Amino acid sequence: MPLQDLSVEILHLICEVCPTDTLQDLRLTSQKLCTVANKHLLPEVVICLEATDLRRLHEISKSSEGIRNGIKSLIVQADACAYTTDEIERFPSLQKWMNDRTEFLLQSDAELLELRRTIKSRRQTQQRRDLLNQLEHFLKETHALQDDQALAETYYAEFRRQYVSQKKLFGVPISQQTQQMPAVIVRQVIKDALSPLIKSCANISKLAINTEHAVRRNAGLTNKNFLQSLTIPHRCPGLDLLLGICEAIWPVAIESGWKVDDWSLTGIIPRSVQQATPNEVPDEELPVFLQFMQNFRKFSLCFNGANAKDEDYDRGVESQWAFYRDEFAAGCTIYWLPYMPKIEDFRLTYPVAPMVDWRVDIQVALQEKFIPHLTLLHISNFQCDTEGLERYLVLHKDTLQDLKLSDVHLRGSNWPACLTTIAGRFSCLRRAKLLAPLTSLDSEVDEEMVYYIGQYMQSSAQIEDHQNAVERYILMGEGPAPSWTVEEMVETDGEGDEEGSVMDYSEGTASEESDQDMMD
Repeated sequence: MPLQDLSVEILHLICEVCPTDTLQDLRLTSQKLCTVANKHLLPEVVICLEATDLRRLHEISKSSEGIRNGIKSLIVQADACAYTTDEIERFPSLQKWMNDRTEFLLQSDAELLELRRTIKSRRQTQQRRDLLNQLEHFLKETHALQDDQALAETYYAEFRRQYVSQKKLFGVPISQQTQQMPAVIVRQVIKDALSPLIKSCANISKLAINTEHAVRRNAGLTNKNFLQSLTIPHRCPGLDLLLGICEAIWPVAIESGWKVDDWSLTGIIPRSVQQATPNEVPDEELPVFLQFMQNFRKFSLCFNGANAKDEDYDRGVESQWAFYRDEFAAGCTIYWLPYMPKIEDFRLTYPVAPMVDWRVDIQVALQEKFIPHLTLLHISNFQCDTEGLERYLVLHKDTLQDLKLSDVHLRGSNWPACLTTIAGRFSCLRRAKLLAPLTSLDSEVDEEMVYYIGQYMQSSAQIEDHQNAVERYILMGEGPAPSWTVEEMVETDGEGDEEGSVMDYSEGTASEESDQDMMD
């Protein structure tokens, strides 16, 4: 049977597993296949706050109805050049810019590798070959900048040009400090750029705003100007930018009938959340915020921390971390929750502190906030005590179906004792993952920190077995809490890893990688 004679339902199922190049081929075969393939061609739009990308939104808004109706997700990559400027020096020095650029690349190595793999995996058109060559050329020349003054000055001049271009985009004079960037100007620029897309793409249900210091990619991998030089060292934008984005998008989205139920903020700092919450919004604009939030079912907050920057906090000074923890204790994690009555899915990734006892305390951060319809709770990078963790989880024992806690430090107790307080108490729970590393320290008993899962002598297979045993115990509540002894780990060491037992947690375990976690 010819492909075009299949039912529309079957064709949609086929298109769901087809790569982009195949979808483009299907669009050329017949009108029927073109109509179906269009709805799968562009499921997600990623937009950067640059003139080139903002203009591209107008092109998407004028595409065929099928393509526009197939767009389900909009990601705003909201990083911005945020060097402080003053009357004496409008730009960073050449050396400072070079150092920042090198730092940016080191932190973005994994994403650059992913970008190269993505380009190579697609049909090798001349445009994509050129794109790959530009990326390879850029990476090669980056290593030469420190030793080639002329090359460094050429790239530095391009940085200055793009810096000025981005500031002009937001109507900010280059001599003005970026912290003084007026939110009203930013709002209008973003509103003018996004309105055509919002009004023409009625099926967008997922919205993400990312201020992470990261390599940026749009859906078509065609951002040539960015890939040619990567000259803007990105920084978390001024606090008013996040609020400006929300104020620009939400009124138009409400007017256009958007039913967004999945909202994510990534790469942010606590002050960003506080600045963009209803508590900080003028009274006359509050109804717009509340109306848009009322449909959210999924909410993700990923705080800047795994790739923390010096301007966010000083990793080596505890007083700086104490100030940072205080901002979480002030309630930034839960500011929005009272205005989201339908939330079912709540994901939190806190900063990775240099010392486990400097981490965010989940008890003070969440303040025992009850979420009536909570079915999924994923939290990473925090500390707690047994009583506080038990109390918060048991609050949701009648609704919680999916629980995942990772990289947790337990104070004043041990994990087997902690698990006995929650095991078997959740009637609806179907999944309960506690992922390595899990540590504890009872100052009255332990001389040093104890690894419950993720001890350096465990292999990856042992860690996964231990995590699975813990999950079964939490779900069933039968028998003693799983525990490992050093002797057991030594006897079985090496079964899972050819290279020995030292673990690298940056890549996660097999069970963790299979999960559908938060956005990068």
